[in-house]
Amino acid sequence: MFSNTNIHSFIWKLVLPVPIFLVIGLGLLWFFVPQSIQNNIVVSTQESAIQTARQFKTVRGYYTNKVIKKIVEDGSLTPTSNHEAEEDGVPLPATFIHDVSALLSKEKISMNLYSGFPFPNRSDRKLDDFQKEAWAFLSSNPEGVFTRQVNLGERSYMRVASADLMIADACVDCHNSRADSPKTDWKLGDVRGVLEVSTDITDQLAAGQG
Repeated sequence: MFSNTNIHSFIWKLVLPVPIFLVIGLGLLWFFVPQSIQNNIVVSTQESAIQTARQFKTVRGYYTNKVIKKIVEDGSLTPTSNHEAEEDGVPLPATFIHDVSALLSKEKISMNLYSGFPFPNRSDRKLDDFQKEAWAFLSSNPEGVFTRQVNLGERSYMRVASADLMIADACVDCHNSRADSPKTDWKLGDVRGVLEVSTDITDQLAAGQG
């Protein structure tokens, strides 16, 4: 027969681990759940940035094939990076992307287009470490995506870069024939530059930690 003391001792041994495991469980949740939320934020931001880059590549391809091609054939207007100062000038495809990026500068997402073969008007621009590594990686892996989360001051950004390819004959012909072109032996499929989408994720990360 069990005495009351033995019964109480047995019950105590059964009950005692419950709060201990509860505390441990809550501690694990506190540690892992915010990290999981942050990982989800990073992954979803990367996927969104990749989709945004694809959309702008589609728009640029359309602009090159449906607008620039006709302009070049007509000859009355001139594709140029200095289109605002030239009466008959229209933006080159790359300039078009830069102009759109400037219009979006007030948003928490920005685009940037750069290359290891810049035109003279951009030759003095220095690439940062991410841009240099993205250019090197994508030049050898044009189907890949180069990403990194970086901190600038008190803000966190997800930077996603993909290759900007020569996808149209009009684009190849334009770059190969321009007097100021830094390279004149382009072919279809060559990596002309890098299209980067940078997203400020500071607020999302803070909310995930809250």
